[in-house]
Amino acid sequence: MVMDMDLPVSKMSYFLIVFYIFACVQSALSECSVASPSENKYLELIEPLKGKTVEVTDTAKNYTYKVGFCEGIGGLGTDDVDVGVEQYTLAKVALHAVGRTTATNIMAGTNWIFLEYRDGDLYNHNCNGEARRATIFIMCDPSGLLVNPVLVEENNFRDKECAYVFEVGSSVACSNSTSAPSSSSGIGVGGIIVITVLTIAAAYLILGVAYKRFFLRAKGREQFPHIDFWTNFGNLTADGCDFVCRCNKKQHSKSYKGLGDDQLGLDEEEERDENILPMY
Repeated sequence: MVMDMDLPVSKMSYFLIVFYIFACVQSALSECSVASPSENKYLELIEPLKGKTVEVTDTAKNYTYKVGFCEGIGGLGTDDVDVGVEQYTLAKVALHAVGRTTATNIMAGTNWIFLEYRDGDLYNHNCNGEARRATIFIMCDPSGLLVNPVLVEENNFRDKECAYVFEVGSSVACSNSTSAPSSSSGIGVGGIIVITVLTIAAAYLILGVAYKRFFLRAKGREQFPHIDFWTNFGNLTADGCDFVCRCNKKQHSKSYKGLGDDQLGLDEEEERDENILPMY
């Protein structure tokens, strides 16, 4: 009797394990797969969009497109789990897989993210029968997670590299931290030079004062390092500035001298004294 009760339990456990493994495989197959490991950092940017979809209608050609973000959309009329973008009629009849999440390219800039799905269904007549491709430009829009999705164009009049081009706004593109750092961030070269100079000056002053006070027993202003040099430095600087910048020297006017003054041995100082004596 015990054996009869254990058998259904074992079958149920086996079924749950198989179902769990199948679900994990399906989930792995439906997620974005990139060719370069360096692109994984960009996949983290669109993680909040994972599992979400948007629908875009092309009224001119009577098509509707369902766009997913790094997770299969489980398209109508298809068993493919890795379809990233699918094309429908307006009556919701599935037509083509435009791109697959298992063939993903992704890159990002300051306020945009570029997502591409390749390996869609083959063209029948256009683009030399190559596989369809969907490119999705996710532009910065802080107003929402997915805003204003549009089909920009279906570029299928080329010989190769044809694409369905979509654009959608999203706040995730506004918080892109993997792009190049802004030039206004951080400390510039000038700031580093100023900090270095101030640090050296402070160390010179502190260590100099401490040495002269505790080792040379200096007092007052004599504690300042190289006090004689810095005292004369200001005067020398002023003299140099005066010599370089003041080109026109003052010319002192000379007073009239008589013909015999030089014979009398009167110098200029004595002459000035003579000029201030009262006349009678």
